[in-house]
Amino acid sequence: MLSGEADLILPQDLAPGERQRRRLKKGEFVYYPSHFAHTLEAAGETTANYLMLKWYAPPLNHENILSFGHYPLMSAGGQTQGQKKFQTHLIFEGPTSCLKKLHAHATVLQPGAGYAPHADPYDVAIVVLEGDVETLGRRAAAHDAIIYPAGRPHGMRNPTNKLAKYIVFEFHGRRLG
Repeated sequence: MLSGEADLILPQDLAPGERQRRRLKKGEFVYYPSHFAHTLEAAGETTANYLMLKWYAPPLNHENILSFGHYPLMSAGGQTQGQKKFQTHLIFEGPTSCLKKLHAHATVLQPGAGYAPHADPYDVAIVVLEGDVETLGRRAAAHDAIIYPAGRPHGMRNPTNKLAKYIVFEFHGRRLG
């Protein structure tokens, strides 16, 4: 949820004739596996803005796949000046019905901090939550999404005097990586 609030309605968690609702607030997200019944309904006085990442791949035969989860994005995100320049916090990691592993972590990047270009053997999606970052010769601001295809070199830098916060999703496919 990028801004505003919405109710996530989960029919499969209900008693007959009831609707199970979970309030999603700015800075929270949910993961649900394939074929998990759900819908969203705006809540509150302001517009609800959210980003959904959806992918398709032929199913894999995994046991113990990730199940539904409701997560705060920055539970470890109150960093201030003087702490680590680059800090990550694991949100979840595990196999899905179509990925060897789906990994999500939140990152806080101090002003002027960053990391050198590298290439990952898997696709990566980043959603900027607060502040600005520079990557691939471009600047991304709050609510921007960045996609790095597997094998493409990329780095990240916070060019401002404010914290940058973002969430990273790693889509580890059928091969190891």
